[in-house]
Amino acid sequence: MSSKKPNPDQFDASAGLASALSTAGAPGNGPLAAGQPVDAAALGCPHAAAVAKFANTGALSGERPANADKPSEHGDGVAAQGEHYAPPSVDVTASTLSETNSSPKVGNGEPPVGVNRCSGNLDRVRADATGRMLTTNQGVPISDNQNSLKFGLRGATVMEDFILREKLTHFDHERIPERIVHARGSGAHGYFESYGDYSDLTAAAPLQEKGKRTPVFTRFSTVGGERGSTDTARDPRGFAVKFYTDQGNWDLVGNNMPVFFIQDAIKFPDLVHAVKPEPHHGMPQAASAHDTFWDFVSLMPESAHMVLWQMSDRAIPRSYRMMEGFGVHTFYLINAKNEARMVKFHWKPVLGNHALAWHEAVMISGADSDFHRRDLYEAIEAGAYPEWELGLQVFTEEQAASFGFDVLDSTKLIPEELVPVQKVGKMVLNRNPDNFFAETEQVAFCTAHVIPGIDFSNDPLLQGRNHSYVDTQLSRLGGPNFHEIPINTPVAPVFNNQRDGLHRQTINRGRVAYEPNSLAGGCPFQGGAMGFMSLMQRNDIADMPQKVRGKPELFAEHYAQAKLFWKSQNPNEQQHIIDAFVFELRRVQTGAVRERVVSMLLNIDDRLAQAVAMGLGLEQMPPAMPKVMDVAEPDYPVSPALSMGALRGDGSIKTRKIAILVANGVDGDQVKMLVDNLTAQGAVARLISNQMGAIKTAQGGSLHPESTVDNLPSVLFDATIVPCLGEGAPGMAADADSVDFVKLTYRFCKPILALGKSKALIDEAKLPAKLPNGSDDPGLVVTDDATAGLNAFVTQLATGRVWDRETKPPRV
Repeated sequence: MSSKKPNPDQFDASAGLASALSTAGAPGNGPLAAGQPVDAAALGCPHAAAVAKFANTGALSGERPANADKPSEHGDGVAAQGEHYAPPSVDVTASTLSETNSSPKVGNGEPPVGVNRCSGNLDRVRADATGRMLTTNQGVPISDNQNSLKFGLRGATVMEDFILREKLTHFDHERIPERIVHARGSGAHGYFESYGDYSDLTAAAPLQEKGKRTPVFTRFSTVGGERGSTDTARDPRGFAVKFYTDQGNWDLVGNNMPVFFIQDAIKFPDLVHAVKPEPHHGMPQAASAHDTFWDFVSLMPESAHMVLWQMSDRAIPRSYRMMEGFGVHTFYLINAKNEARMVKFHWKPVLGNHALAWHEAVMISGADSDFHRRDLYEAIEAGAYPEWELGLQVFTEEQAASFGFDVLDSTKLIPEELVPVQKVGKMVLNRNPDNFFAETEQVAFCTAHVIPGIDFSNDPLLQGRNHSYVDTQLSRLGGPNFHEIPINTPVAPVFNNQRDGLHRQTINRGRVAYEPNSLAGGCPFQGGAMGFMSLMQRNDIADMPQKVRGKPELFAEHYAQAKLFWKSQNPNEQQHIIDAFVFELRRVQTGAVRERVVSMLLNIDDRLAQAVAMGLGLEQMPPAMPKVMDVAEPDYPVSPALSMGALRGDGSIKTRKIAILVANGVDGDQVKMLVDNLTAQGAVARLISNQMGAIKTAQGGSLHPESTVDNLPSVLFDATIVPCLGEGAPGMAADADSVDFVKLTYRFCKPILALGKSKALIDEAKLPAKLPNGSDDPGLVVTDDATAGLNAFVTQLATGRVWDRETKPPRV
């Protein structure tokens, strides 16, 4: 064939590529052959690009005459990295040859080779309307947002008003199904910073080098209540952290308690149905103090340990910033050498463990049902960023076999005295979401979201959660593409052959959506040793355990760790547990259920059971609940770490909220000294009065209180200060709301500082200067010396509450 360029007429629109290929020629090369790489520029014809794409696709496919990966699928070796080749030109893997034509909508005409722009940081989806005109969702400018389109001023609305239709339709569909559990939550952005290089323990990306920072989004939540329920209900709290690692997203989904009610996920629907509002009347909301919950629990003795935690102060934290987090389950850490160790995850709050008193929590619920949500938001906005340290309990399977309990049992914890917690990094939450719905409400956590270096144990509760969470997101977030909602997208690039589905955002380039392939150069290809691998199984198939429905015998020991928890609490905490059981069970109307719970408590501690029985008015004690099996019960030593007193924080008063009561005649200089001193120590001081408007000081100046004692009650604060009120002291002492303010501060065991003539208010409230044991109350400081008094007050506030004040009934 001549080397001259062919006649363009030969390449009409009806001609196929095969025909064009057979007649086209490259200068000096003769006819083209499929599979031979071609430069489109060398083909001087209208179909040059199409001819070249056809030829180059064949050349790329020809690089893979057979699937060289197949042998690695057999035997017990590690899968090979997928065979892949670079295409001869960018056109080969294109969806269309017209992709380089640009427009304001389709883009700049530069193919995004090896890029997925749907993943990455959130700046790509942020929106702000400053200086912008109102439009419809289609971008059409709206001329009038006040009136619908009508036939005349008094006429009917016309059907063609698409602006009205779009606005109402979107409004009618603004809500999505709430989470079945953990519906009530708050979240924040931040980072995790590793304290060192822990690659000897795990290949997980966040722990590979000292100082490495990994972005996180953390959501805290109650468990049982609906989305509109109160923050301060007695309930476990969810503590879920999404790590946006460079290996993909890792979700550490846990609670503020290290154990759970059940041992197998098949019982999870039963548990939730039991604790939710009773179906015949829909009550009570966000509470476990009712028949169905305690009926279920009293028939499930494995819940004994968890109900002790739930009845403890852990169930009513002072703040999300002041509670521990636990991964609950046993996981594996796997390093690059495929060496595995078992692990339990802990989050330790830098501010320490702190709780609310029960009746205080009830009052807070009435005063501010958003108490925890507001506390987290305001702390971050104020720059008082919440911090937790990540701790690991790392142990071998040989160690686990010696513990006397099964580490696959989620009703058990590992005492820190048995396996110390190694702190490996710190999480700091430093940015509130821009939009609660788009981020906090739509974030999707799943225990199955792990990365290389983290693996699951055979914990049957964990295995069920791995399945259940994904199914929940499919329903709640509208389909299989919930991972493309911006808050859920990883910062690591995403490449796979998943396509379509509701609300798909990614526009995948090319025609290949399967693996193995050759038409896309084998891409995306499997990672082999670079990808996620579960812990390797034993080679001897005959020794592999059979699949069964059952539990190991050690799972039948339900009480030893409940006893450990009980005896590790200090006397005040034990009394709170007793009070919690009595309160909850008094709400149970079925006597047999109450007795059954007491019979279960007898297997934990006689004094606990007797105190609860007395509070319930039982005339005689029921027999102890029979043990499930005759299994040896470990005798644990007391574990101080299980008491909230073991983690009191860093000794500061940072972020503590302190009410300063003021009235006409108050010593203004003293107030300024108090505010300046407390603020310098990181506390939040707020002026409260029994009246609104300016307050005249003894020096002739004025103060402007933020609110009044009845509008911001003392339960919203961590402590109260009454400076020298001067001539205003008698008036405040005669005001019942002011008296109640300091009474409730005292009743809930919080520090009080009264200076000078403010003693009149303390006297009117009849606050005892002595504790029930006869010693001085360190948290009731009444003095004329403002400096010494403030120092004593701050010391007690940093220590915590004066729980030794508590009596039943209350003295005040």
